[in-house]
Amino acid sequence: MFGYAVGSMTLSRIIMNIKFLVFVSLLIRMTPICGQDTCAGYALAFKAEQLYRGGKFSEETVKVYQAAFEYGIQNGPTIFDAITCATSIADTNAVIIFLTHGLLIGIEVDDYNRLWQFLGNEMDFAHLLSLMDTTEAIKTFEEGLDSALIEEIKRCAIRDQEYRQYDTVDWTLQLANDRLNWKTLKSLTVQSGRFPHLSAVGMTVGDDLGLLFYHMDKDELQWFLPFVVDAIQQYECNLGRIILYQLDQIGMDHGKIYTLTDNYQIVEHSIRTKMKNNMWCQSFGEWFDEQDVDLRKTYFTPPDPRLSIEEINRVRHLLCLDSLESKWKRKPWVNVVTIEEFEQIFPQP
Repeated sequence: MFGYAVGSMTLSRIIMNIKFLVFVSLLIRMTPICGQDTCAGYALAFKAEQLYRGGKFSEETVKVYQAAFEYGIQNGPTIFDAITCATSIADTNAVIIFLTHGLLIGIEVDDYNRLWQFLGNEMDFAHLLSLMDTTEAIKTFEEGLDSALIEEIKRCAIRDQEYRQYDTVDWTLQLANDRLNWKTLKSLTVQSGRFPHLSAVGMTVGDDLGLLFYHMDKDELQWFLPFVVDAIQQYECNLGRIILYQLDQIGMDHGKIYTLTDNYQIVEHSIRTKMKNNMWCQSFGEWFDEQDVDLRKTYFTPPDPRLSIEEINRVRHLLCLDSLESKWKRKPWVNVVTIEEFEQIFPQP
């Protein structure tokens, strides 16, 4: 059983540190630091994940997570990984800071209770909770929410699935729904002058926004891109992966590779490569992985040979994502193979 001693730091000092972290997180989120890489916080989060997934549960990894959260990263899985890492080395101070940051971005105490068996590494959650001022963190989160905006986006999410939930989709009716959703989301963005922020809608409704982008066409995606990138750079949006996934989806429909210019314009790059197994190569590393059921192994869909690694990483960085090589290291259970190897593993049906 791990111990829970606070050490030389008193309880009042812990609470002061947490309040300072809350203040810094909010301040950084609202005011970009002059001359600083707008993706710096994300880079730290990816570095921490790479260490964590590599089995390095250490004080170093905990410190990298903590540095990332000071930028205002709003991502549930990242919080849960950080907590697991901190509990693994019995760092009570870090666990409390990570738990508090989770409350600040909308994770609920009930969520922690439900998942603690996977996160806690035998640390006593009730004891940790007694050391925290949960009321202030929850109040801070709730005060930032926009209930009218939340309800509007929820209605869009319901429309998005109205006909897609059936085996046979009435695409005429569903397309009408999608167009209404795009029009609504545009109106909400224009009215506020910005894309809906996570701190205003919470992570659950943020997932609803992602659902809309999974079904967005190229022209609509282009319209939203500058607003989405601005929100990403303010640590108020996590749609970078979905943007690149949908760019691949659209490109596969057209048999083309679409890339992004440095000022976020969607442009045609080249014809897309189709492998001998009749599967498309992916572009920027966010297409889904393929699983070999017999071997019980998972494989990355190979990147298109018409794209250089430099081009792939340039586009990924535009959306504050890490390099393709870094992503591969963050997912050590997924195998990286050549196109020829991939074709042999997944022959044409």
